[in-house]
Amino acid sequence: MRTRIMPAQITNVEDKIAGSLSFTQVFILIFPVFFVLVIFTVFPPKMQIVLYKFLLSLFFSIFMVILALRIKGKIVVDWLLILISYCFRAKYYVYDKNVMFMRPKSTLIKKDMSNTLKVRKYTNKKSALGLCHQITLDKLIKEKNTSMIMTFHKKGGINVALQKTSR
Repeated sequence: MRTRIMPAQITNVEDKIAGSLSFTQVFILIFPVFFVLVIFTVFPPKMQIVLYKFLLSLFFSIFMVILALRIKGKIVVDWLLILISYCFRAKYYVYDKNVMFMRPKSTLIKKDMSNTLKVRKYTNKKSALGLCHQITLDKLIKEKNTSMIMTFHKKGGINVALQKTSR
C-alpha cells in the first residue's frame, strides 16, 4: 500500500460552515443567544425587558463578536489562548543530569563505588594572563585584519586562536 506525507498546509484547513465562518466562529456567535435567554429567564424581573438586562446582553454579544473576528488567519480566541499560555509558561528551566526520572531501574541500584568514585574540584580561577598580555590581546582583537579560528572537540571543548590576516 502506497503512503504519502500530507503537507501541513493541507491538514490545517478549517471547514467553512456559513460563508467564510468556521464552526468555531459560528459557535461563538450563537453562544450569546443562549446567554441572553438565561439572563431574561433567571434575573428579576423575569421575562421582562429591563435596562440592565439589555445592557448586559449587548455587552456580552459585542464581546463575543470581537472574539469571533479573524486576524491573520486565526480567530481572536486562538490568539488569546496563545497569549495566556505564553504568560503562564515556565520562566526558568533547570536541568539536572542526576535526576532519576525516566531512567532504567538498573541505574537505581546503589553499588559500593567508594573506591572508584573520583571527585574533581573546579576552582574559579582568574585570568592566567598578565596585564600586559591582556592589553596586547585586546589590541589584537580590535584590529580589523585579525581573524578568529574556533575548533570544537567531541567532548564539548573549544580552542580559540587569533591570527593576523593580510587584506
